[in-house]
This record gives sequence, C-alpha cells and structure tokens, in this order.
Amino acid sequence: MKKVLLTISTLTLLNFINVDAQGTMRADGATVRIVANGSPSIVLNNMHFQNNASNTMFTGATSEVRFVGNLTTQISSTGPFNTTFANVEINKTAGEIDVVTNSMTITTGLQLEMVQGNIDMNNNLASTWELGTSTVALGSLLRTTGHLYNGYFRRWYAPGAGINNPNWDVPLGMNAASYNYARAYYVAAATGGTLRIRFVPGPTFYTGLPMVDATNTAACGAPVNINNYANEGYWDVIPANGMDVTSPYTIQLCYNNFTAPTSELCLRIIKSENLSSWMQEGTHGMVDPALNYVTRDGQTGFLGGINSFFTIAGDNLVNPLPIELTSFNANCGSNSIMVNWTTASENGNAYFLLERTKDLITWDIVANIPTQNGYSNVPQSYTFEDHVYDGTYYYRLNQVDINGDAEHFPPITLTCSGSTSDPAIVNTYQNSDGQVTVVFFAPSTMDYILDFYDIHGRKIVATKGTAVGGNNTITLDANMLRDSYYLVHMQVGEKNLSRKVFVK
Repeated sequence: MKKVLLTISTLTLLNFINVDAQGTMRADGATVRIVANGSPSIVLNNMHFQNNASNTMFTGATSEVRFVGNLTTQISSTGPFNTTFANVEINKTAGEIDVVTNSMTITTGLQLEMVQGNIDMNNNLASTWELGTSTVALGSLLRTTGHLYNGYFRRWYAPGAGINNPNWDVPLGMNAASYNYARAYYVAAATGGTLRIRFVPGPTFYTGLPMVDATNTAACGAPVNINNYANEGYWDVIPANGMDVTSPYTIQLCYNNFTAPTSELCLRIIKSENLSSWMQEGTHGMVDPALNYVTRDGQTGFLGGINSFFTIAGDNLVNPLPIELTSFNANCGSNSIMVNWTTASENGNAYFLLERTKDLITWDIVANIPTQNGYSNVPQSYTFEDHVYDGTYYYRLNQVDINGDAEHFPPITLTCSGSTSDPAIVNTYQNSDGQVTVVFFAPSTMDYILDFYDIHGRKIVATKGTAVGGNNTITLDANMLRDSYYLVHMQVGEKNLSRKVFVK
C-alpha cells in the first residue's frame, strides 16, 4: 500500500454555517500520517475530527492543534486508534469537545492549554484523554477555564519527588458547570507511571461509617466524627504503566459547588479499596475554605492496578441530609420479610417510602412510613413486615423531607423461601401508577372471589377468577378513589381472607 504523507506549515479549516453543515476532518487508511513541520497552527474552527486508522498524528514538537469556534466539536474513531497531538489548545466561546467513541485514546504529548470550553467524554469509559507519553515526557497543563467530565483523564508521573502546584491538577468536573480537580503528588515515588482519574457523580454507600479521624486536629479543634459524605460524588483513581503503588502520596480534592458544609475546616478525605466500605489511610493534611479543597497525606495505590476511590466527608457537615442512616437491612421470616433501618439523627425528616422489586427495573412502593421524630439527635429504629416470600427481592429506601426533597439510598437484596398448605393474602399495596395490587398464595389451583370495600362497608369492586398454585396477583383500578383505608376480602376455596390497604 502506498504511504500517504501530508506535510503542513499552516492549515485553517473553517465552518461558520450551522451545526448541520459542520464538516469533519478525517484521517483514513492505516498508513496515513499528518506530519507537522516547523511551527504550524492547525485550526479546527467548528470542525469535527475523526481518526479512522492512524495511530500517530500531529506529532511535530512545535505543532499545535487548536479547537476553536462556538459549536460543539465531535472527536471520534472507527476503532481503538490513538490520536496523538503535540500541543492542543481548547478555546471554544460556546459548545464543547464531545468524545463520541468508546475505544480511543486522545493524547496531548507536550502542552494542553485549556482557555475555555469543556471536554465531555459522554461516559465512554474505555476512552481516555491523556497528557504526556512517558515518565520522561510528562506533558504540562495550562488552564484558564474548562474541564473534562463524564470520563477519564490520564496523567504521566516521573519517579522521585512530586510537585504541588496547579500545573499538576487533573482537570475534572462532576458536570459541565462545576470544576472538581484532583491533584496527586508523591513525596518520593520509586517508579513512575500513570494515574487515570474520573469524577463519578452521585451518592455511594455508608458502609464503614461512622469513624473518627484524630489526625491533625488543630484547625478543627477536636477529632472529627465522620458520619456523612458528600453525595455529589467521588473520585475514581487507577494506577497503571508501572506507577508506584507503595510509596506514599498526597491527594488533593476540590469540592466546588458541593452543598455548603457548616464547618469546612472539619472536612476530611476518606478512601475505599473496593467501593463497598470506606476507611481512613494516612493523615489529614489541610482544608482551604477559600479555594475549596481538602488534602490527605500518606496515601498509597493498590497492587495490581486496582482502583482507589476517594470522597469528602465530615461530621454530618457535608450535604447535611434530613437523616443520617446508620443501617438498612432485611431478614426472612416464616412467611414474610422483615425490613429494618435505623437513623442516628433526623433533621426535617417527613417520612420514608419503602420500595421493592424483583427485576431492578420496576419498583413498587410497598410502604409509607412516617417519621418517629423529624428532628432528633438520638437513634430511631423502623421496622416493616412485608408479606412476601419464596424468591429474591430487592428493597430500596427513599427519605422525603418536609420540603418535599427526596434522597434515595442504595438497594439491599435477600432470598427467602417458605411454604404453607393454606391460601393466604400475601400482600396488598398501591403501585406507583395508583393501582392497587393484591398478592395471594394458593396451595393449588382453586377458584376465588374478591370483593373490595370502603370503610363504610360499601362494595366498590367485585371480581372472580381461578388461582394457580403459588403466588397470584390481582390489580384493581384505584385512580378514582379518595384517600382512605379500604378492605380486601377474598374467598379462596373454603377460606375467607381479608386485609386492609391504604389508597392515596
């Protein structure tokens, strides 16, 4: 195959018409190379870029590719190809850079200059924006505004002492509007390599909390009781390419646009090895309330390149929620499931909604539990008996405060088995669509009659059918009913069964 070589001194590609008319600069063919001689400036003004085959491009030491304009620019690839730029400037007065392929590495070998405009990786987690190419070619960051979100940014680090300055920030954000950089620097790294980092929006888990941090307490004035974390999200850090995983390093995290804590000097960084339990490693460094960052010293990576996870926590100070949930679990009974949860404190809590599913797709509300004390600093315990069994169930707890805001907690699961020789109404509940569901057990095939009464004894619905052996489900239309308790009465075989249900 004939090698195609394009030598550039200066190239400007313009498109000012509209989004539909945006052009695309493409590199096609496995032997295509774009060689930049001299000091060219390759300007992609509202132009998309697509790498269809080449693994090395724009590598002249003094060449620069500039992404400018006011429309969103897409970067894509038809395969797992690496695109290497020597120097990159991002200067978008509007729009952003969208990485739309989930198998590409976009490398800036020398300098990444972020003047304005974000990079959206679109949750393409197999793709990475990389700065530097080796432990002796680290690359540099020059940032005014803008950041990367919804994906990974990778930086190279050299062995030896690290540097604590903004040039070593990993320019991340939890969304398009917020800059939440991570900075990692080593005291004396035995080897160099890369750290691949992303910010993951959303709450995680409480396992491992509460804990006490008694290190470096001067600024806060006392040991910090850590019993809550920032539910805006966490940082995911992956060492690779020979990165030192035993020498200690400092992690610095920026909490811009997090819900304002009441005492920033008492914030702390906590860490997880497996994203299922929080722990402390090393010692607390410092908090800067003016620049919104926290540091922690004495961190290490994990052998085998396993992820490290970090978030910011405190004594019910980060995102002070209406409740501090300390436990949430479920246990199998003889013919029912007991769901239990405990709060350590409540501040403006109104009620709980307990949801259940078998497929993690459709969630049904099975209980509305009012608070025992919406404002409390002592533990409160809650229990709900759910009359289901024989199968695997997932439960999710939602807390609703007096202002109507809701907080979802991660689901729990369990598998129960049971048996009975008698028919029974297993459960009655109102679905999220307003319908009432009646679940009843029949030991074998038998006929049933179901009557639905209001509190005055008036029959509203009457239906009949044939039940099969096992759990059976009947759905009743309740959209026209007023808020009240209702009675479900069933005759199944020779048994008369009844159960109340609240409709709202």
